[in-house]
Amino acid sequence: MKKITKKIAKNSYLKEILAIVVVGVLAVSLVAQASGASLLDRIANGVSQLVFGELKASGSLEAGELSFGAFPGPDINSPFLSVNGVETHYRSRGLNNSSTIICSLKSPSATSTLVFASLQIHTATSTELSIEVAKAANDTATSTLLRQAHTLSAGTQATLIASTTPSVFEPNYYINWKYSDTYNPACSSGSCNTIKGKCKAEFIVN
Repeated sequence: MKKITKKIAKNSYLKEILAIVVVGVLAVSLVAQASGASLLDRIANGVSQLVFGELKASGSLEAGELSFGAFPGPDINSPFLSVNGVETHYRSRGLNNSSTIICSLKSPSATSTLVFASLQIHTATSTELSIEVAKAANDTATSTLLRQAHTLSAGTQATLIASTTPSVFEPNYYINWKYSDTYNPACSSGSCNTIKGKCKAEFIVN
C-alpha cells in the first residue's frame, strides 16, 4: 500500500481524480444512508474500478500488485464454475410432459463424475408411479440404472436422489429420469404425463 501511495503522489493527474472521487462520495453519502447498503456497494465498486483502472492505465499500478474483482451476488447464471482448477458443471430444468422421460440432463464434454442429482415432483400424482434414473448415451434410454426403480404412491409429492454413490460419466452422456404408470399401460407413451417439478445435477470434470 505504501508503494502505491508513493506512486499516486507523484502523479498529479491521479491526485485530481482521487479528489473528484472523494468529493463525489461525500456528496452522495446522505442519499446512500437513506438508500441502504446496495447503493454503498455500487459506489465502492465504481470507485475501485475508476481509481485502480486509472492506476493500471498510467503505469502507477504494476501487474500483480493489487487486484479487485466484483462478485455478481448469490445467483450466478453460468452452467459451470472453475475454482483453482476444479471445474464443476451445474444442470437444472423443469420436467418434460410429452414423454415418459420426464427429465434428461447432459454431462460435460469431458469425462466427469456425477456427485449429485435429484428429481423433485411438486404435484401430487393421481396414480401410483414407478420412477427410474439411469445413465445413457442419449436422452431417450435408461441403459445403466443408477438406483433401483422408486415407487411413488398415488396422491404424493416427492424428492428423489439419483444415488448416494458418485458415478463416472463419459463425455456428453445423459442422466435420464423415466416414469411408468403401474396401473395404466396405456400411458406407456407418456400421454398421461401431468407431472410437474424440477430436476438438477452437479458434475465435476475429472
